[in-house]
Amino acid sequence: MEAAKSPQGATGWYQYFEGGIIFWSYNYGGVPVTGSILVPYNEFGGTEGRFGFPKSPQKSAERHRHMLLQEFEGGLVCVLYEGGEEHLGDTLV
Repeated sequence: MEAAKSPQGATGWYQYFEGGIIFWSYNYGGVPVTGSILVPYNEFGGTEGRFGFPKSPQKSAERHRHMLLQEFEGGLVCVLYEGGEEHLGDTLV
């Protein structure tokens, strides 16, 4: 499906899959958004919201073993894990 244009001007497509969404744009290629990172991303409006298209897949933070983060055109979304449970962290721009 065609995705909404991002505030940064990127255009592309998306496809829902079990466990998440894969976004494709000319700027970044195909990038999945999954799990708990998908929650705040959608709450902020997806591709047409402040974060725009994903730039890279989610990864573990180098200095914090209980944190996942994902880079988007408009900033970072972080998710903290404490005691095996997911807690939505702050969005960093």
